[in-house]
Amino acid sequence: MDNKIFAIDVNSLADSAVFARYLEKQRPERRDQVNRMKFDTGKRLSLGAGIVTERALEYAGCTGAEIIITPEGKPTVKGCEFNLSHTENIAICAVSERPVGIDIERPRQFSGSLIRKAFTPDEIQMVEGLMHTDLPAVLPKIPALMELCRNTNPIPYAAKDDSGKLSENAKSILPTDSMSDRIYTRLWTVKESVMKWFGLGLSLAPEHIQVSVREDIRVMLIGEPKLSKQAGKLRFTTYDHGEYRITVCSEQAAFSDKIEWIQLA
Repeated sequence: MDNKIFAIDVNSLADSAVFARYLEKQRPERRDQVNRMKFDTGKRLSLGAGIVTERALEYAGCTGAEIIITPEGKPTVKGCEFNLSHTENIAICAVSERPVGIDIERPRQFSGSLIRKAFTPDEIQMVEGLMHTDLPAVLPKIPALMELCRNTNPIPYAAKDDSGKLSENAKSILPTDSMSDRIYTRLWTVKESVMKWFGLGLSLAPEHIQVSVREDIRVMLIGEPKLSKQAGKLRFTTYDHGEYRITVCSEQAAFSDKIEWIQLA
């Protein structure tokens, strides 16, 4: 079985008749979960999660297989490996014969306290260094940095004055989401995908996962000697969908060459 990623924009469930038709097709436990949601946005996202999960299981030949939730909260089935993520209007599911973790996020503002809590000193130093780097000259030399900085809309290095601060003209063209926030978002999706690959829930904290960027993206675990060997074999495939950043964690250098978007009939 080839690796696959299925995704859905849950805005396609805004029509009440379409919503009802696809809700009826879901497992009873998924229908209950959807109905427990208070707001329509949550209902659509939960139903979208069910749709991509069932499509992934169908692709893997596991249609109707019992979904068992581990004590750490990870859904599993016998016969394949899958992992689910969702945010705002997108639900996405990766499926494989081997363990997999996936995360999708939209760039957001990272406060200083959150950065210090979730990221290691080396990661913070790396991001701050990129803010003072001639990116057009450096990025082509380091492929993994290209992945990290892709679609960050970097401000040209020349827009900074001799002190390294942005000129007044450059300040007027700053994107809504700063470049550093976009890079931190990509790093976060890497960390989250690792946490989901291990399936240990919050017992594996993001600050214990250190991301390094050289020829490719790699991770090492801090203070987790029992898991370090497994972490060393993990590889990452990154994707973009508009503003959304997506990372898949697996044991393969390239997980899948595309995302299959589900179109509702």
